[in-house]
Amino acid sequence: FVSGTGKAWGVELLLKKTLGKFNGWLGYSFSRIQKEIDFNSDGRVSKEEGEIYYTHNDIPHSFNAVMSYRFNEKRTVGPTVSYNTGQAFTVNEGMVFAGTNYTSPINPYSGLQDIPGEKNGARYPSYFRIDANYARSFKAFGLNGKFKVQIINVRTHFNVLFAQTIPNTNPTKIRAFSMFPSIPSFGLEFEL
Repeated sequence: FVSGTGKAWGVELLLKKTLGKFNGWLGYSFSRIQKEIDFNSDGRVSKEEGEIYYTHNDIPHSFNAVMSYRFNEKRTVGPTVSYNTGQAFTVNEGMVFAGTNYTSPINPYSGLQDIPGEKNGARYPSYFRIDANYARSFKAFGLNGKFKVQIINVRTHFNVLFAQTIPNTNPTKIRAFSMFPSIPSFGLEFEL
């Protein structure tokens, strides 16, 4: 079991408008999350040994905007915009043969071990997404209802969910996997 300390700090700003046909809010936050853990139990914590680092959840800049325009009592339309600094991750700088492992003819690379880079010393590309939505109110069967249409990730922006090191590449290459492309959705909502 390894113990350590951590600290988080930041500031958050919010602007909100709720009157009239145009409603919405803008939010921005700046925050940092850092850990200090004595991994090698030598009694001191050193950045050079990867014991002081920003966590995977450290996302310094986050901006969100939610807007809505009401055409009349029944119809509204609006976008949602999100931007975040990419998450921190550790890049493998290469691989080395660890002579103690058995290498079989079936898997000749089983004796290779990753050479990790600086702990969380790299970042995924920034996260950016625009969603668009439309809602129309109606009455049916004596109930108030709402028909909704939404397009998530309108621009089909490639937002990285996770990355994987491609083995046996020199220099080391990384393959990124995206969250999702544009996704349309439709829905009905009733108030009981």
